[in-house]
Amino acid sequence: MNTDGLTIPDEREFPSDRLRVRQARLVEQISRTGPSAGSGPDGANRGGRPVRTKRRRRIAVLVLVPAAIIGAAVAYSANVDRSPSQLGDEVTCFGGSALDAPAAGALLSGQDLAAFCDGLWTSGAITAPVPGPAPDHWVACESDASGVDVFPSGGPDLCGRLGLSPLPPGYFDAEQRYAAMERDLSSRFPETECAAQDTAVARARDVLDAHGYTDWRVGADGFSDAAPCGQPDLDPVNGVVTLRGEIRPELAAAVDDGLRQANFCGPAAVLLADVRAALDQAGFGEWSVRLDHELTDQWPCVAGFNPDPQARTITLTGHATGS
Repeated sequence: MNTDGLTIPDEREFPSDRLRVRQARLVEQISRTGPSAGSGPDGANRGGRPVRTKRRRRIAVLVLVPAAIIGAAVAYSANVDRSPSQLGDEVTCFGGSALDAPAAGALLSGQDLAAFCDGLWTSGAITAPVPGPAPDHWVACESDASGVDVFPSGGPDLCGRLGLSPLPPGYFDAEQRYAAMERDLSSRFPETECAAQDTAVARARDVLDAHGYTDWRVGADGFSDAAPCGQPDLDPVNGVVTLRGEIRPELAAAVDDGLRQANFCGPAAVLLADVRAALDQAGFGEWSVRLDHELTDQWPCVAGFNPDPQARTITLTGHATGS
């Protein structure tokens, strides 16, 4: 992989007090984080599948997040002495040489890191409007949550000053191997099909073994009558694929249809009624529909939905503006 324009700093000791500082920052940032739009009316994927917030990202979808809470959806861990295979292929590009700078993250998809971050910079994904030409140089560090963090050059000691570790030797080869496994796994679990628990576990095991990840574990969680369909959740740090029980694709498609009928927007009564009607028509009349917030003139639309199989409830989520 081409590393022009990229610095991988020398290894430095992880500061002993960094974990406490980072945890405090995570808690503070999470408490401050306000509403954000998803892929509803003002998102890039208008007309596509709305966001389901319980599913962790497993395909190459751009995610814009406050820098301090990247990775907060997974268990927090300090990244000391991680192997290349534990880093996966999630990359976050920062708009400045600090952990609280604006940032955008996505899957690397085989590109070199400098070109990948150049693309996010020039597209305005990191900061809009684009503040100027992309940096001449980037510095890559291990993320202290998951994946890799890349910063505009702040000198070869930047990772150490931020309390991060440098990328281990062999990262680029390991990333391509991991990405190939992830693509294969994703192809075995199309969202239009429902893989029962035993089938899902066996498929995941086959893919892992085929790509040489024989030491990874496979588990299952959350399967029920209302959530019978397995979807893989990868944890490269711990070497685990967990098959999460999710709602049937026909149910998800019905919610999608109802949201599109309402154009993702209120009035609230109309939005709820359209989704309700779509559920009834698809044979899911036992499911209820609710909003997680009041629609306003500023935020008259939702960005997606979150299913709760245990309660058989669809919650329409996310603050979004109209088109």
